[in-house]
Amino acid sequence: GSHDNPEPLRSAPDAPYGLLAKIGVRERGQVQRSGSEPVVVNQRQDLPLLSAMARQARLIVPGVAAHIIQRGNNRGACFRGSGDYLAYLTFLRELCDKFECGLHTYCLMPNHVHLLMTPPSAEACAGMMREIAQRYPPYFNRRYARTGTLWEGRFRSCVTDSARYVLACYRYIELNPVRAGLASRPESYEWSS
Repeated sequence: GSHDNPEPLRSAPDAPYGLLAKIGVRERGQVQRSGSEPVVVNQRQDLPLLSAMARQARLIVPGVAAHIIQRGNNRGACFRGSGDYLAYLTFLRELCDKFECGLHTYCLMPNHVHLLMTPPSAEACAGMMREIAQRYPPYFNRRYARTGTLWEGRFRSCVTDSARYVLACYRYIELNPVRAGLASRPESYEWSS
């Protein structure tokens, strides 16, 4: 019947781990078996059924261009005036130098940022974006007497795995203000390379 093949206990992904232990949720290797279950080939018994969800590591390849995108929280404005764009570009220039990241192109839109850059290491890319996040939002919050987060989560990144894709990223980034109706031609938008 239905009790011949007991299934491992599973929980909602957002249930607190301490509570799960109290109600008897066990790791995969600890589920009681009747002995009549089929043998599952390649099933790993040493992995916990429940584990803390770590952030997924970004794929950043040293020496390979990456398209970086950072959006304003709730797609809200992260630049309100010329001074904001200039402050961001100042931080960006300083941090590209500090982390030795090659910046190929950029576009600062009112509510998000696009960068195409080549970092010397994965740590350089993450470090640069972390320091921008430590410098620019406090500047913006002070200037506009606001509090809270400016960015919508972590930055996103995509490795450009071919010359064709690098060129497509250039086009996409440079045409962003034209598609958004902020400029008639890419070269007429003030806040892009």
